[in-house]
Amino acid sequence: MEPIKSYMYTPNEIQLAHELADALNDQPSLSFYLAATKKHNHRYLRTVLAHVMAMPDYMIRKSRGALFNHIISDKVKSLIDDETEQFNDPWN
Repeated sequence: MEPIKSYMYTPNEIQLAHELADALNDQPSLSFYLAATKKHNHRYLRTVLAHVMAMPDYMIRKSRGALFNHIISDKVKSLIDDETEQFNDPWN
């Protein structure tokens, strides 16, 4: 895959987006993951990723990427998105 060169995203955001796309086997949605890294707390995204990856296959209806998208879209109002703020883990 060709490296992304962008002034819009930081190297950390680009790296995390690639991690998400690779882990979820959803490289075609890389632009979605880039947008998610801009919008959401990185620790939150990693926590959601760990949760989605830990789920057994029989609990996944469409795909892990779709579940990841649903969780971050559904929980956004109840979480703090600023990395400098206190992080609220939705599963604790």
